[in-house]
Amino acid sequence: MSKTTYVLDCGVNQSTLFNSKTKQVIKISHEEVLELHKRLEPNSTLICEYAHLGCDRKPLSLSQPFVADELKQIYNDLQKNGIKLKLFPQQSTPRACAYSEKEKGDENDPVSIYNLIKDFPEISMMNPPKDFKPSQKRERSWRMKDEINYTLNLARRYKYLDEDDKNTKLLKSLMSEMESELSDNTKDAFGLTNCRYTNNRKGKWKVGDICWNKISMPQIYSVLSCLQDESGTLRKVNGKLPSWKFAKRYLFGMTPFHFRGGVARSNLYYHGMKNYIIRKAKEDGVKLKGKKRGGFFDDDGKTFKAGTKFTKEEDNCFLMHRKNYNHAIRELYRFFQDRLSVEHAGLPE
Repeated sequence: MSKTTYVLDCGVNQSTLFNSKTKQVIKISHEEVLELHKRLEPNSTLICEYAHLGCDRKPLSLSQPFVADELKQIYNDLQKNGIKLKLFPQQSTPRACAYSEKEKGDENDPVSIYNLIKDFPEISMMNPPKDFKPSQKRERSWRMKDEINYTLNLARRYKYLDEDDKNTKLLKSLMSEMESELSDNTKDAFGLTNCRYTNNRKGKWKVGDICWNKISMPQIYSVLSCLQDESGTLRKVNGKLPSWKFAKRYLFGMTPFHFRGGVARSNLYYHGMKNYIIRKAKEDGVKLKGKKRGGFFDDDGKTFKAGTKFTKEEDNCFLMHRKNYNHAIRELYRFFQDRLSVEHAGLPE
C-alpha cells in the first residue's frame, strides 16, 4: 500500500471516509467526493467498493451515487494528482465486518475493509474501468452462461444420469481414461478415487462397476457443460471451444468480481469446493466446519460468534486446499477440451 490509505463508503445521502494514518472516520457529501483529489495527498491510495465507484448509476440504482461522466472525472482527477484508486469487491464486505467484529454500517464498513486488506494484502482489487458498457465478449459470456444454466438444471432433474443426455454418455465413456490419466489430486477432488464396487450384488452390480454415488457428478458434469450442451452441441467462442482463460474468468467466475455466478460456479464452489476443503482440512487435523474466513455474526447481525473465525493456521490450510481444487477444475476442463477437440476434428486418438 502507499503512504496513506483512505477507504470510502458511499451511503444513500452521504459518504464516509476513513484515514488509515489518523484512524478517523469523517462524513462527507457526495459533492465532496467529486473533490477528493484536492483533499487527499499525492502517493496515497483510495479504496472504495466496486458498487460505489466502479459502475455508473442506472435508473434503478441504489448503491451507485454517480453517473458515468462523474466517475470518469473522478478517475482523471485522482490520476492527475497521483492518487491510486482501487475497487474492493463488495461481496467481501460482510467478511470484512465479521473479521473486524464490527456491525455492518456506514461508519464501520470503511474501517472493516481497511483491516481486512491490511491483514490480507493478497485480496484482489480492481483498477477503475475504462468503459462502463459491457464488452461483446462479456455479453456473449452472459448468454453462454444462461445456456449452461439450462443444461445443468435439466441434468439435475435426472440426477446427471439421463441415458439420452450426450454429456452423460460422454462422461461414462471417458470414466476409465479419467481414472488412469488425471492426477491423484484431481481424482480425489471429484470422487474418482476408489469409485468402483469391490463386491457383487446380484441384480444390482458386479465387481468393477462404477459406484455413481461416490462420484461428484454435479461438479464433473458442470465442467463438461461449459464445453458441450446436453444434445452434444459444442459451445464456441470465435469458432473454437472456450479457452481455459475464457472459462476461468467468464464461465466459472474465478474472480471476486464475478457477479451472476451461475449454476456451474454454484455446483463447483458452494457445493463441491466447500465440502472438499472441509474434508481435506480434517485429514490434516484442522477443523473448518462451522467456521469461515471472516467468522459469523448471530442472527441479529450485531453479536459476533466467538470461535467462528479462521486462525492463521486454518486460513493457510484453507488457501492451500482451495488452490488445489482450482487446479483440479483446470485439469479436468483441459482433459475434456482435449477429448472434444480430437473427436470433432475427426482425428485419431
